Amino acid sequence: MTRTLASPPLPSQDDQVLGQAATRFNATGAIWPSAVLAVRSGNSSLEGDPSDRLFQVHERSCRALASYLSSATRRHSNPLKVVTSFAGAVCHPRRGDFAALGAIWSLPAGRRRDVLAAFEDLASRLASVLEAGRLSGAIRDCDCRIAAQLVLGLALWTPVAVSQAQPRKLLNGRRIAEGLQDLLTYGRGGGFGDAKPLIASRNHSNSMGMYQDDRLRLVVSRTINRAGAEAVTAARIAAELDCTEGQAADALRGLDAILACQQRTIGLVLQIRDQAFPQGSELGPGFPAFMRGLAEAYLREDLQPLSPLALPRSPAPGEPVQMRWRMMWELLRKRQVDGVAKDELRERFYDLSPVFVAAICASLCSGVWARAAHDVGHTAQEIAALVWRGLAPPPRL
Repeated sequence: MTRTLASPPLPSQDDQVLGQAATRFNATGAIWPSAVLAVRSGNSSLEGDPSDRLFQVHERSCRALASYLSSATRRHSNPLKVVTSFAGAVCHPRRGDFAALGAIWSLPAGRRRDVLAAFEDLASRLASVLEAGRLSGAIRDCDCRIAAQLVLGLALWTPVAVSQAQPRKLLNGRRIAEGLQDLLTYGRGGGFGDAKPLIASRNHSNSMGMYQDDRLRLVVSRTINRAGAEAVTAARIAAELDCTEGQAADALRGLDAILACQQRTIGLVLQIRDQAFPQGSELGPGFPAFMRGLAEAYLREDLQPLSPLALPRSPAPGEPVQMRWRMMWELLRKRQVDGVAKDELRERFYDLSPVFVAAICASLCSGVWARAAHDVGHTAQEIAALVWRGLAPPPRL
């Protein structure tokens, strides 16, 4: 007998304050921790410094995710339905008061460990659901742990990506949720072949050497991705670059960190695109190769680009973020259209691909994928396979 879920209790004043703080934090691309204190909280008991509030916001998000997962598990017996129901509910823009797990490395060590432990626990629970589905045949064969982390990342970061995407008229809440559920079920390729690796790892690594050598922008990008833009200080950069604080200050002086790192990111993504879609090649294999290349770049500490969702503190119309979104769309749009026309790509929700790709990349570089550093190639390949094939088992012949 199906249990009837009780109506959720009305949020307390403190919960409302944290929800508003989460919304403000997400609106910055989840890289400006001080945004959580942007509005006075009146008589709330939640007054404090940004790291205290950010910890409370992230703790609340993890509790809410756990509650949503429990609810989805109670309501559905099919593991694939549990996963898609959970992801669709969490990523719905009307529930935008869940903070993406950004800037967690700005937290004190103990609290950072608490947030990471909560995320790991969620990933373990979701992986158990996926594993049960794999064993029963309800979910295709895959690395369930990696799939679980990707589902969580998409659920949390998709609303952040939606808030920056254009045109907004196509991005209503229900369509975004349905698009994510469709992606997790069938992938972008559906029945159009399998995911293939990008070019041999050695060639890929060698061709990225110029981006590894750009140490300043690499370290600044990695710092913003994990600890937030306010963590880009001379002391922190000096420790990373093994130079004096004065030398780091000179290097940072006059540097528009986000713009400079965006420029590096655009060059790197264009190179991955050119490797994934060589001239004269079939389009189909290029899509999983492109996703694999992006995943590997964002997971590698010696290469990591800036999060595609990183924003200046107070972005104005015409800021590079608009240029970046146009670039991301143009990277995929023509090939998406051609792929659909040639029956190499599923048509449904193809226009949402830039949103989901950006959400995946932002999640991968946020600092919660520490385990993946041990086998970046395997993790990147599993991510590409999920985005291409989804989680549904192949049809029986």
